[in-house]
Amino acid sequence: MSGSGEVHLKEDDPDTVGRMVDYLYTLDYDDGTGAVDPEVTVEDAAGPSQPGDEQPLTVNVQVYTVAEKYGIAALKEHAASKFGQLVASNEVNEAFFAAIREVYSCTATTDRGLRDLVTQAAFSNTTKLMEMPEFISVLEEFGEFAIELLRMSAKKNDELQAAAASVARDAFDW
Repeated sequence: MSGSGEVHLKEDDPDTVGRMVDYLYTLDYDDGTGAVDPEVTVEDAAGPSQPGDEQPLTVNVQVYTVAEKYGIAALKEHAASKFGQLVASNEVNEAFFAAIREVYSCTATTDRGLRDLVTQAAFSNTTKLMEMPEFISVLEEFGEFAIELLRMSAKKNDELQAAAASVARDAFDW
């Protein structure tokens, strides 16, 4: 803090800090989707943009990260909620791949908030994603993400096998 009463957050992105301040005053921020109400569904919010435009998915990761850094739990939850709504739209494109990179670059291994959301979205779209060279690059670049996706796949496989065994037991038990 300087003598003028100003606080300088030099290491933080000014737009992200602006969103944090907006949240502190209004309990929301604009992530670029045009929807500030977390209950509003936004079609194609993770879609293509003009060069230099910030992607809503990435914006929410950045806000989540700054909320973690400054210990603003409610903002962190809000950013995760907004991010989750966008990820749930099942858009798998360049913005989704950028979001995976941002999540795995900017969050701690133990912070499951956004990591579980992108892993679940990727798992739900694995067949489509495996045909996309950019997704393969993300898997190669972020081995930790690839391992978590594999763990989720193995867990779901185990659940399916257990359910099938239960159905078989019930079918033959009179």
